[in-house]
Amino acid sequence: MTTPILPRSSALLGAAVLMGIAHAATAAAPPCTESNDAAAFSSPRDPQPGGRLRAVVVAERPLDATLLVVDSNGDRLGEESEARGGPPYWWYIEVVPRRSGPHRVMLERGGQPIACRQVEVGAAGRRADGSDAGVWPVTQDWNRATENLFSAWIERLFDDPLDAEPSWRSLHEVTRDPERNFLHDYLGLGEDDEGGLRMEPDCADLPYFLRAYFAWKLGLPFGFSDCTRGDAGQPPRCGRWQSNLDTEMAQGYTLARMQAFLHVVADTAQSGAGRTPADDDLCAGGACPSSKSRSSLARSTMPSRSTTQARP
Repeated sequence: MTTPILPRSSALLGAAVLMGIAHAATAAAPPCTESNDAAAFSSPRDPQPGGRLRAVVVAERPLDATLLVVDSNGDRLGEESEARGGPPYWWYIEVVPRRSGPHRVMLERGGQPIACRQVEVGAAGRRADGSDAGVWPVTQDWNRATENLFSAWIERLFDDPLDAEPSWRSLHEVTRDPERNFLHDYLGLGEDDEGGLRMEPDCADLPYFLRAYFAWKLGLPFGFSDCTRGDAGQPPRCGRWQSNLDTEMAQGYTLARMQAFLHVVADTAQSGAGRTPADDDLCAGGACPSSKSRSSLARSTMPSRSTTQARP
């Protein structure tokens, strides 16, 4: 028995029908929407086929849900059901996209998306050179979602078994580890390579450096006060306010600007800032926790936290 040979026109019609079905399936996917329960993020900023794509979802309450990464054809590239932390709770997965096009990072429960983020894989990288917007431009605000992401990032960055005793000589030794830092090379500038950003804070500088680095990556505002140490029975007081939007510190290109900015932070930050009175600018914007409940003392909470909040 011989197999019938379809006319060329029929074969082309069949291929067109299949392509139309695939396109319809992709087009039928509902748009990603904001959620009050959870927020989805991805890294790097401009993922490429064959490279890493890290997906993170954060939530303030425990959820029986699964994190998925779905490619432009609707294929699942990976999934993770284990939630970490708490609060905030977070899910993390790393995949390697094989094709360009819109991908989705979704947290699902019972087949319904709780959080969703569309990620364009293969798009042209955005320039991050020098500009007139200070050390780096502000493109988004601090909110519950970015605060929760900061907490998850801190936990991932320094995560180790309870019986481990990790030690590093500098902060950049940690941020250069792509297994710990899910913002590794987020900007695509080689900022976390051996020749990239150097960070060697002392104990008082460390909270500032962590907050500044995170804010720089995601285009968040960052500011700090020049505070006294206090003496003769007087508490420390904070004076001059500086931030990433100060144009006098905007010298050179992206990496050079950030490196110089961190030098200013290191020269200014000191342990006395955490002992200023509650009515000082240190707590401007309500950044200090109002209670010591488990929910208010997130992993991002630290004595000098409020000095790394930009003024409203």
